[in-house]
Amino acid sequence: MQILLALFCGGIAYYAWKSWRRNPLYSLKNTLVDAAVILLGLALVVGFTELIAFHLPSQSPAVIVLCCMIVIAAITLGLIAASFRITDGPIAKVPAGTRPDSRNRRKLTPWILGTGLVLLSLLVWGALVSPEEAELPLAFAALVLMIGMASLGALYIKARRSDYASAALKANFWVHWQDNIWLGHDGLLCGDAYAPWLSSGNYLTEARIEAGPPLSLLLIFQKAFGASTDQITTRVPIPEGRESDLKLLEEKLSARCPRARIHFGVKL
Repeated sequence: MQILLALFCGGIAYYAWKSWRRNPLYSLKNTLVDAAVILLGLALVVGFTELIAFHLPSQSPAVIVLCCMIVIAAITLGLIAASFRITDGPIAKVPAGTRPDSRNRRKLTPWILGTGLVLLSLLVWGALVSPEEAELPLAFAALVLMIGMASLGALYIKARRSDYASAALKANFWVHWQDNIWLGHDGLLCGDAYAPWLSSGNYLTEARIEAGPPLSLLLIFQKAFGASTDQITTRVPIPEGRESDLKLLEEKLSARCPRARIHFGVKL
């Protein structure tokens, strides 16, 4: 069983590495710094787990497991935040007096509340029964805490970065088309959908003009789903009379995404 688990984890790490190696943000420096942070986090996990396991003044294994899971989940969340900061850079700066959008974070609210309710129910169950019977609900609570905090925490960090980037994009854009399309340094905002030009999970690989009607800007992104990647194509209609924006947009995109294929070679 342990051999199968090691092979499974090794396979995920290998394909995740291949996906990151193809990313335009990849650099040896970022990779080494990220690896050092992860190793430090693992050392903290081992150290705190041993400290709790051998020095917690409780004879209940379930309580010890719950405390260990709290520490592991907290350190895991910190590692995720640090990895985003290393690979994707600092969060977008919102101009003073501008309130960042929260639509992406609001989508996670039902999941966070539901996970919290399940966790609270398990803890109440464990508090109402005898210490011997409390081991089962506390063990389930530890599992819910570990999985929920790590997964929802990572999603919340990504949602927060997207909300701040959307607000920054609306305040400082290259091009604003119609009422709900912004293109700027941080990415593309089309209605409620935000796509960064360069991030560890999503990056632009090609941009070209697609003849109409209507004339459109064709953007091709590579999106990472764990260890696998998928190609996402976005078509942005170019409003009539705004064709002159394409020269500026081509220059800005070429500078922002030097590894992407940017070619707007059409006669307008």
